[in-house]
Amino acid sequence: MLHFAGDFILTKVLQLITEI
Repeated sequence: MLHFAGDFILTKVLQLITEI
């Protein structure tokens, strides 16, 4: 579950960076 949460956060961060 921790791994999944980490991956989800990483994806969100990547999306935010891509948006900028």
